[in-house]
Amino acid sequence: MRLLPRASEGCVLPKLLGCYEAALQPHLQELADTPPAVVLNIGCTEGMARLLPTAIVHAFDIDPIARAFCAEMAALNGVPSGCGLGTPSPAWISPPSPVARLLLYDVEGAEQALLDPETSPALCDFDLVVEAHDAHAPVSTTLAARFSATHKISVLDGRQRRLDLPPWFAALAEIDQLLAVWEMRRAPTPWLVMRRRASSDRPHVVVTT
Repeated sequence: MRLLPRASEGCVLPKLLGCYEAALQPHLQELADTPPAVVLNIGCTEGMARLLPTAIVHAFDIDPIARAFCAEMAALNGVPSGCGLGTPSPAWISPPSPVARLLLYDVEGAEQALLDPETSPALCDFDLVVEAHDAHAPVSTTLAARFSATHKISVLDGRQRRLDLPPWFAALAEIDQLLAVWEMRRAPTPWLVMRRRASSDRPHVVVTT
């Protein structure tokens, strides 16, 4: 993946080093091994299309800077640009579909209000990867409870990182190492990876550290 020398938001160096949100990487690889046919990437920034080349990817963001950045990243990496407009809404979730679908959701705090299977039952037809912003409320706990009947859920604590960094990194001064991998997080932002389960499966939550 080719990256721009800037980010639409947040840091650049952890992305260049490949350690940004490292806890997600094995789960995203698992999704890529059996790729969905359709992806909704809401809060898109860098996008997902290069990882899932066979999928139809729809990228949405309410921030015009993020939309322009995503389009530039798409052009840089030779993938189609499908950045959408508007505010995240349950109306974007279509009725149940026979094809595998993935919803990647990173909307800086709106996830609890918008991700509710009672108001949007078609959410149960998606695999879901959601960043939960727990600064002011236990959002991750609430979302896990909402989807425990229909999904197998892993809650990833992003603060517990196992970094696979290049050998030259160890020669840097400690302050340079810290700054290079700092993701600028001021509060807990765990990720929930929620995979659709068969009706015969019993609900369970796995907390990954």
